Amino acid sequence: MKSTATTTATIFVALVVVVAASSDEDVTTVVVPKQEEESSIGSNKTVPTVDRIIGGTQTTIDKYPYQVSLRRSGDHYCGGAIISPWHILTAAHCIVKIAHPPYRDITVVTGSSVSYGNWGERHRVRRIVVHPNYVADEKTSFANDLAVITIADTIRYNQYQQKIELPNRDVTIGDVATITGWGVRKYPSYDASPHLEFALQRLIPLETCAKMVKPYVINNQQICALNRKGIGACSGDSGGPLVAHNRLIGVISWIIPCAEGYPDIYSNLIYHVDWIRSQMSRF
Repeated sequence: MKSTATTTATIFVALVVVVAASSDEDVTTVVVPKQEEESSIGSNKTVPTVDRIIGGTQTTIDKYPYQVSLRRSGDHYCGGAIISPWHILTAAHCIVKIAHPPYRDITVVTGSSVSYGNWGERHRVRRIVVHPNYVADEKTSFANDLAVITIADTIRYNQYQQKIELPNRDVTIGDVATITGWGVRKYPSYDASPHLEFALQRLIPLETCAKMVKPYVINNQQICALNRKGIGACSGDSGGPLVAHNRLIGVISWIIPCAEGYPDIYSNLIYHVDWIRSQMSRF
């Protein structure tokens, strides 16, 4: 997540680009994103702002044990969330190009506060299912940007790795939600955070969001969230969780880079719960 930079007029799917190294191993162990003031965000309520995710604050995995790191060639490149002992939810654009067996180019890491090394647990991938209606096109606002990863073993729940519940109702505009990840902190330097960070954002009306992101479009199955310039998602945060009221309400999809005062765009999971659960029923 990030501090301020020059605005670029482009949609940015917030993943870190890494070069995948080939491997002959069956198990790819690490392979293939303070300020005390308060900020008013489109309402009479305020959101406490925290500096660095761009603009996030360093934290530890026991506070956000559902957060996972997707890695290729030993490098973190996208986030995700634990939704069962066998399933990870992430963004389709993080995974669509490698969503075919034998899945040797990707490792799921759980239970680690850092995005490097042998901390946490590493999991091989058994299956990847990209949403059948995913469209990698800014004209549709990257519709249905979701994928479910089934791992080959079982996540052993403890204080560092735990599932998060899916939503049971639609979002409430004005609510404050939390984003977490290891994304870039200073765009366009690609200075990714080695430590897990979090930031707070307020959910804003889609109508307001649509005006702010013109000429780009959003669709009615998305969430827009915003704090202030200098706070938001960036490269490496894609696929990561947006959480409110202890439920996973969104998955980071795309941004106008990075933390320049524009809303971040998330897939709204309430519209996809049935599809997600149908994938979770498979082993």
